[in-house]
Amino acid sequence: MAKNAYDTIMELMINVPSSNATFAYNHMLLVCGSGFLWDDKGRLVHDSGIDEKTDECANKEENKEPYSPKKDHDAFLNLLEKAVTERVTVHLLDRTLTVGDELEQAYVGSDKAYLLSRNVTELLNEEIHKVFTVKERMEDFTLPYEGYVFYPILKKSNLCNIPDNVTWDWLDVIQKFLEIMDKYPQAVRDGDSMLPCIKERVKDILKKRAQRCYEELYRSFYEDA
Repeated sequence: MAKNAYDTIMELMINVPSSNATFAYNHMLLVCGSGFLWDDKGRLVHDSGIDEKTDECANKEENKEPYSPKKDHDAFLNLLEKAVTERVTVHLLDRTLTVGDELEQAYVGSDKAYLLSRNVTELLNEEIHKVFTVKERMEDFTLPYEGYVFYPILKKSNLCNIPDNVTWDWLDVIQKFLEIMDKYPQAVRDGDSMLPCIKERVKDILKKRAQRCYEELYRSFYEDA
């Protein structure tokens, strides 16, 4: 089941603790080969989920399970657990001590050895903290670090191929990303001058949707009159 924009971005940022919203938007909208593509419903999804069989759910609405906040909560906790486990693995699994490392504790699992030194545990604690502060990072629209530059704006990027049926939540993300790039023009690489075209594309989508809404309201008013 495809996620909304908020959940999709959150999942990416949980799995990449060093990221903020700017990093996530850049990765999903500009980086070619990021793994994210537009689906036929106008949503940006990871390409691993595009080929999932959804016909049964789409054609049999009566068989769909009702929305469950508990399932959302459990899925979020599972995602956090997975991210923390991966952080531990990255920093500790099969790690050898270097000169100057101060051993704090050692744990030998069933088949793997974990060697913890003070500098490693500090870094690990920092990244685990970032995992659990993902919602705060999702509101951070600054540049991730000094000297950061956006991925070059290319014609094959997701930002340059916004579908007509792009969902409202992803359209909001695109507009926010355009605001971020306007705020940090020194970080933008637009060799083919695509940015003005992208902005016009967004305006055109909004204009057409506003016109459709007006026409629907007009018809509804006179049909009921």
